[in-house]
Amino acid sequence: RTHHRESNCKMPLLSFKNKKNDTRIKPRPAKKREWKSCVDPKSGRTYYYDVRTRETQWAKPVELATQSERRKIEDKEAKQKEFFRSMESNILKAFNSGVVPGKKEVEEDEFKDL
Repeated sequence: RTHHRESNCKMPLLSFKNKKNDTRIKPRPAKKREWKSCVDPKSGRTYYYDVRTRETQWAKPVELATQSERRKIEDKEAKQKEFFRSMESNILKAFNSGVVPGKKEVEEDEFKDL
């Protein structure tokens, strides 16, 4: 793992291989992630980038996390998955009972004054 805090963060250009008879340009096969951290000059926040894929993100990559941080990340992800699983279940139950979630039921009395 390489993790350096750099002041002048420069992401390298992607490199590609091209076989003699293949006219298509293909990216190299996926390799181990190599994350580095930088500080955004505008916000002062730390962000992370993979020097190989040029992927950037604000959240600390799991590969750089300590064991304690990994547990927190995994717990948070598990809670989010359960939340969305529950939400989906509730929406499906509502649809199956003929209710459209978020849509107010219109009563006939509301049209009397129109």
